[in-house]
Amino acid sequence: MKKWMVFLLCFLLTVAAALPAWAQTEEERMLLAVKERIGDTQEYDSFDSSILETEQGKTFRFRWKGESKFLYLTVNQEEVITEYRKYSWDEGEKDSLYFDRPSVDQAMEQAKQLLAGLNPELEFTLSYDSDVMDLYSDQFQFLVQRTHQGIPVIGDQGYLAVTLAVDGVREFSIHYTPGLSFESEQPLISREEAGQLYAKKLAPQLFYVQETGNTRETEKGPRRYLPVYRLGDERKYISATDGQVVEDDSEDRSYYSNLKGDQAEGAALSSGLTPEELGHFDELEVLLSKEKLEKSLRENKLLSIDSSLPLNSLERHISFDHEYYYFLCFGEEEEWDKGADASVNAKTGELNYFYEHRYWSIREQLTHDQQAESKVFQKLSQRAGEFHYDQEAGRFVRYHGEIPFEGDYAEIFLDDQGKVVYYSLVYGIGEICSAQDVISIQQAAGLLLEQRAYTLHYLPAEGTGKLVYALEDRPDRIDAFTGEVGYDWEQSRPEKAVYTDLEGHYAQEAAEALAAYGIGFESGEFHPEQTITLGEFGELLYCAFM
Repeated sequence: MKKWMVFLLCFLLTVAAALPAWAQTEEERMLLAVKERIGDTQEYDSFDSSILETEQGKTFRFRWKGESKFLYLTVNQEEVITEYRKYSWDEGEKDSLYFDRPSVDQAMEQAKQLLAGLNPELEFTLSYDSDVMDLYSDQFQFLVQRTHQGIPVIGDQGYLAVTLAVDGVREFSIHYTPGLSFESEQPLISREEAGQLYAKKLAPQLFYVQETGNTRETEKGPRRYLPVYRLGDERKYISATDGQVVEDDSEDRSYYSNLKGDQAEGAALSSGLTPEELGHFDELEVLLSKEKLEKSLRENKLLSIDSSLPLNSLERHISFDHEYYYFLCFGEEEEWDKGADASVNAKTGELNYFYEHRYWSIREQLTHDQQAESKVFQKLSQRAGEFHYDQEAGRFVRYHGEIPFEGDYAEIFLDDQGKVVYYSLVYGIGEICSAQDVISIQQAAGLLLEQRAYTLHYLPAEGTGKLVYALEDRPDRIDAFTGEVGYDWEQSRPEKAVYTDLEGHYAQEAAEALAAYGIGFESGEFHPEQTITLGEFGELLYCAFM
């Protein structure tokens, strides 16, 4: 009898121990899988969770809240934490400058350990975009790149923010492509062969591009057009296995892109004049009158502006190229879909933009007819002769000789009656510099590969990490005369001062500590035995508070 009781008791204990496991939901199992990595959660007062299901799989979201703190994380189906945020507001006031911190190198090593603890199975590299620390930031932030056996995975990137003492993660986020099986890391094509194929199949193209700079609004007169080499399609790569062009066809990634002409036009139209300038604008006799302008648009047989539509508004603007424009809106607000908008050169009356509001409801039915659009374009603009039709883009691109303009184009959509429902002309004003002495495409591609590493990457495609060659630190442009690579919007970044006259001096440690924060002299000499001048002291103060 006792043996039977003992057996029954053991059986019941076994069943009782197993019951919680049977009762666990998918969310509970996932939470238990990551609980040891995120630390104790008993300090929080509330908790909730949710599941997001897409074609990529399931994502689990967990959120804890306290009186002055919160913890939020998302976990994918591979148990990789893809987002993590942990904040607390009970630490009290802090100074605006943070000198007491480890070096960037020290912080990075500790940050690697913190991220590895959060995601033990994640292969990654960390980088810091400057060797000068920001005195005003109370955290370190690093760029995160997912890797597989040391090879970067294209698109799987993010950031990691850690506390100033590097004793905890504040924020972490990464785009992570789940379910990848990777091709062999043994490429069949060498880097040299891949570089030759890149120059041949993905060669840069020469464009005319307006000068860049941050003084656009204050410049007097239009900027010049310079010949610049643009890199080939940034979503195309050379396969490391067969040398063919591989294209990234994913739609859910974010890519950085250059400012295009349509954005430039929008900026131009939004740069309104001051009241004083508007008063002067009204007095300019060379500008078309409101009545003449409205009449020309209503009588234009290529457009379709219902005579019953009132002129709702008229705005006057000046572009960055110092051209005057009228912006007109026809229609009633209650019947917005029946209205139309137009932008016209205020001096010449040339139409730059026309948009029937019904375009959005019929756009999917519209197709391009090059011949019909060309005829309409010739009638709408005297500049049409400078443009050539781009079959792939379905629009007209401005050319100077054989070189296209990057942001100058015309786009037209016609309805089944041949009437314009959408028209946009982007045409910049500026001196066009000669491209007679530019380097060749082959030279531009070769110099690009000399200045930027061309290395193996994995490209996620249909569940497989395909081995491809890709540029590291991809630039925006290649100088068409010198071959120097760079970016459209160069920003001045502080550089760490390196001194040559402090070796063994008692001030070396203090001077180099300041240099780590960007506080120092650009000359490379500290002159430790000389008395600091008022100008030099002011220079150090400027570095500290810039």
